[in-house]
Amino acid sequence: MAGAVTAHVVGDAEATRQAYATRRSVPVVVRDLAPGATITSSDVEFRDRPALAVPDGVAAEPMGRVVRDRLLAGEVVVEARLAGSGSGPGALLSPGRRALALPRDEVRVQLTIGDRVDVLAPDALGPAGGSATARRVARAAEVLAVDDTTLTVGVQSVEAPAVARAVLDGAVAVALVAPSP
Repeated sequence: MAGAVTAHVVGDAEATRQAYATRRSVPVVVRDLAPGATITSSDVEFRDRPALAVPDGVAAEPMGRVVRDRLLAGEVVVEARLAGSGSGPGALLSPGRRALALPRDEVRVQLTIGDRVDVLAPDALGPAGGSATARRVARAAEVLAVDDTTLTVGVQSVEAPAVARAVLDGAVAVALVAPSP
């Protein structure tokens, strides 16, 4: 009986050793990369890793691709963390979403690519004909680009007309949304 148990344990150990002996060359980030960054050859090294430790969906050729979600140094580059083809804000745009440019004024929230914001516009009239109140016209819009005069956000396609109307009316504000825990 003890011999059978020993043989089984040795067999399991050998199978585990073999599984870790099989190696695979994968792209690994050498420095943190923020959303919107285009991956260059100096950002990634191909390293051998045990096949069992390699995540699903490894990006076979990440160079020239745009980062959708922050990548941390030492992380294996996977397709799910990269944008589709192209560059600029369009590359970061998720399927089913539309990009819209919002004007920025002197009073602004400090934003970076990848942040989420609610887009707000005034109601025509407030309660009982009083002063106007704000309504949310887009929820958790993704910040795709930021410069001194424009904020480009990705909104759901059904929200795009209301956001465009608010921009055309000349009254739009954004509220930074806290990241999910």
